Amino acid sequence: MLAPAFVPTAISDSARNRPAELAATNPLAKPYEDGVRKAVLAGKLSAAQVAAITLEAVKTGRFYIFPHAKIKASIEARSRDILEERDPTDLSRVAAPAHGEQAK
Repeated sequence: MLAPAFVPTAISDSARNRPAELAATNPLAKPYEDGVRKAVLAGKLSAAQVAAITLEAVKTGRFYIFPHAKIKASIEARSRDILEERDPTDLSRVAAPAHGEQAK
């Protein structure tokens, strides 16, 4: 299971492929979409790097693949929210490992 963070690709522009009959969007979605676009463009690992990490993980038999160490804190917070049946945590407040430190 591949769980990367934001990777600089064209995915934030995927609405261009939406069929015309599904083109209507929520008028409040723009700030969210702008934030996602900014995060995607700021991604630290390229798609090629994520692919190489993924290929190596598959070769070594790893099931869970986390190319970005910081994503684990977000996954843990979201899992706790689900199990405790509470509203989602603001993930911008979740502590992440220091630069160069591996997530546990």
